[in-house]
Formats: sequence, structure tokens, C-alpha cells
Amino acid sequence: KVYNFSNIRYAAPPLAKLRFSPPQTPTSNYSSVNDGLDSRICPQATAGWLFTSAQWAPAYIASGVLPNITDSAVPASGSTPTVRDPRENEDCLFLDVFAPARVFDNLHNNQSVPVVVYLHGGGFTSGSKDDAVFNGLIQRTQTEHQRDIIFVAINYRLGAFGFLSGLEFSKSGTPNAGLWDQRLALQWVQDKIHLFGGDQTQVTVAGNSAGGGSIVQHMTAFGGTSKPAFQKAFVGSAAVLMSGSPTQEDRSFLEYLQTANVSSLDEARAASSDTLIQANAAQIGGAGYGSFSFGPSIDGSFITEDSKALLKDGKFDKSISVLVAHNTNEGLGFAPPVHDDAGFRSLEVRTFPNANASVIDYIVNDLYPPIFNGTLPYHEQVGRSAFVTTESYFTCTSYALQSAVKKSYGYLFNILPALHVADSGYMFYDPSSNKTINATVVHVLQDYLINFILHGAPESRFDGLTSVPKYGEGANLVQINANNITIAKDPAANPRCKWWEQVLYN
Repeated sequence: KVYNFSNIRYAAPPLAKLRFSPPQTPTSNYSSVNDGLDSRICPQATAGWLFTSAQWAPAYIASGVLPNITDSAVPASGSTPTVRDPRENEDCLFLDVFAPARVFDNLHNNQSVPVVVYLHGGGFTSGSKDDAVFNGLIQRTQTEHQRDIIFVAINYRLGAFGFLSGLEFSKSGTPNAGLWDQRLALQWVQDKIHLFGGDQTQVTVAGNSAGGGSIVQHMTAFGGTSKPAFQKAFVGSAAVLMSGSPTQEDRSFLEYLQTANVSSLDEARAASSDTLIQANAAQIGGAGYGSFSFGPSIDGSFITEDSKALLKDGKFDKSISVLVAHNTNEGLGFAPPVHDDAGFRSLEVRTFPNANASVIDYIVNDLYPPIFNGTLPYHEQVGRSAFVTTESYFTCTSYALQSAVKKSYGYLFNILPALHVADSGYMFYDPSSNKTINATVVHVLQDYLINFILHGAPESRFDGLTSVPKYGEGANLVQINANNITIAKDPAANPRCKWWEQVLYN
């Protein structure tokens, strides 16, 4: 039995003057009881190109057939639904606590248990705390491991509400407000989780995609000078997207104001929620292929430079241990299907706006040259564009993190199609769903996370391995295949990923 304490407010409503600003601690109200039934999610948006990608990427992996489309084949209004989710609300800074009954009912015994705080994914434009399904993990923790864990899931501001940026915006707005939301929620856990039976000194933060990328930003926050409010981290498919140029960020801010039919941030703060939510959905819906319009940006404060460079330079909290996961084909769903050298170069220019012409030349001619004779991990232009996206966005971040952190473990999920966050369906598998799935892989990945939370190292009696080695100088990780599980060298431990650690985006 598990108690679900739903929709607990951890921050004041981010409305009016608090829009586009750091979250504030809520005012205490002891005159009424929150029954938790009013579920909230932050305003959502989906880039139109994601619908296009979903149509061709899995088939391409399965058959090798090249898609007969280009990056211009994107639905113009992919994220402007005619009917919005009734849970959508700007006043969305809430969290859920899942506490085993036998823990909560015995608070007087002063026996506290480890805590997991889950940061959802969704490209920093969609997703919510309601995405988290912990039933399988809770059940396995109690039956296989005879232990208990408290889980916490949070909302944080998304899209323009959480990630506007640029010099103009920063004059009166706060970049990376969504990360500040997460930071306040993590502090709430430090201050309050003992009331549910949780141990604030045993907090593991977990996240996939944007959630995993957020964790990396917290580990390197303020150039590594501020200690995060957690001791361990599960970082899955970490999406650390490249920061746009100052010109791009200012242009995106201006586009948002124009779409909302306002002329300043002050006017936006005074506008209706409906106006701002529709403008957010429209701008993200029409984003260029591979772009989400908004996301974490280098602001000189919370994020001082590219996280890979910060990790390389040791600018992070070194007391944290990590379990890092990535999938073989992370970038395929995010790379537009380019078909020639000119299209590939154009893609890299758009993707890395702060890189000068000589750097672009190096990327397209030396790092990822148009050689399709089987000596490189791609065989044509579509695979080439997908591979550079896989490395530059995802796996090289995982490599930088694991290389930097002394106590690091990792696994590579290689069950095809092995697309972005494919492993999460196994780790967060819910037995009540009755879906057909590889039970061994479910048990292994759930055991890895649970043992990492409880004991600091991923182990499972179902993986056939003597033990899981630390990543270390040998770049060791577990490779999850369809028919076996082995120890292998991380394919991201290569000269290309070393090159991506330099500061291109400062």
C-alpha cells in the first residue's frame, strides 16, 4: 500500500509580476485543507516536426529505407490543439509524494528511508509530474529488495514560461526559470520530506531526456560553486541542447512578444494566461526541425558555460555519484532527414550558431566526413546527420559526465530501435499494464536503479554478470542487448566526444 499525497504546492503562483521570474516560497495557509484533487500541469506545447519524425524514424531503423521527406515537411501547427488539457494552468508549481504506508504509518519509529525526486522529460516544452509511474519500482523495491523508497515527482515551468532568454529578456526577466523551479522543489524536499518518513540526506534525483539534462545543469550550477540538494543522480538520455546565439535568443523573445500581441515583458506579465499559453504553443509548434524554441541557456549565473566544458574542468560537485544511461540511436528522432552535403552543412550551421566557419568546416569535413564505406558508424546522409546529433546532444554529454565523476556507473541500451529514452519503458514498467515486454530487462534495469539508490552501486542477480564495474578510465559500461547483457567499452569514449568538451557556446 502506498499513500499518494497529490498536488502539494511548493511555490507561489508564478503569475502577474512573478511571471518570468524566480519562483517564490508560497505563503502559508493553515485555514483550509488541500484535498489534492485539483491536478495541475504547466502549459504544454509540442514541436510539429516531432510528428513527422515519429512517422519515419522507427521504419528507417527497422528496414534501412531512406525517408522520402525533407526537413521542410513539418506540420505548420503541430502543437496548437483545438481543445487544451483542462489540467493546464500557469499556476502549476506542485509536486506529488508517494510514501509507502508502512513508512508513513510508523513515523514515530524515527526510521527514515531514501528518497527519489523525479524530473520529467519533454524537451523543456511538455511533460509533467503525472508522467511518472512508480508502481513497478515501488513493488519491486518491496518484494525483491525488502526495502522502501519514497518517490517525489514535480512540475516545473516549460517553454516560454520557464526558458525565455537573451540580453533583452534578461533586463527584466530571469532566464532558466524552470531550473530555478526545480531547485526550489529540491529544497522543499530537504525541508519537508522527513514529515513523510524520508531521509533528506539520502536523496537521489532521477530524470530522462530534459530531466536528465536538468540534473547535469544542477551539478554544474554556478560554475560548480553551489552544492545541489541531492547525493546521487540517475541521468538518462541527458538532453543538453546547444545554447543559441544572443541574436537568436533575442529574436526568439521578440517573436514570442509579437505572437502574444504585446510589445514588452511588462505587457506580457499583464496579459491573460490564455493569450500567453496560445502564443507559447504556436511558437513551439512551428519551430524548425530539431528545435524546441526554448530551453536552458547560458546566462552567466546559473549556467556559466557549456556543461561538457564545466565537467571537463572539474567545475561541479564532486561528492555526487551517478548512474548514467544512453541509447544507441538517441539522435535519430531529432535530426532532420538531410540528403546531401549541402543540406548537412546547413544543418550544422543552424544547430551550432556560435561556431565560426572554420569550426563548421571541421565538423563536416573532419569529425563527421561524408565517407560511407563502412569505416564510420553511418552509411548515408540521414545516418550521418542522426549520428552527429546523437553524439553532440546526448552521448558526449554522458561521456563527459561519467569521465568527470569519480563514482560513476553506466549502461548502453541497445535493443532496437534503441531510440531516445527507449530504456525508460523498461525501468518504469508498470506490471498492472499487462504489456508484453522482456521481463529480464525490466528486472535488471529496475534492480540497477533500486540498488544504486539503496547501496550506491547498480547490481542485479538477473544480468548474468559478476558485478557492474565503475566507468573509470576504461570507460566500462553495461551493454543491454536483446539476447544478452555484457560489459563493453563506451562507444562515446572517442576523440570526437573529447573535442565536444571545448567551449564553443560561451
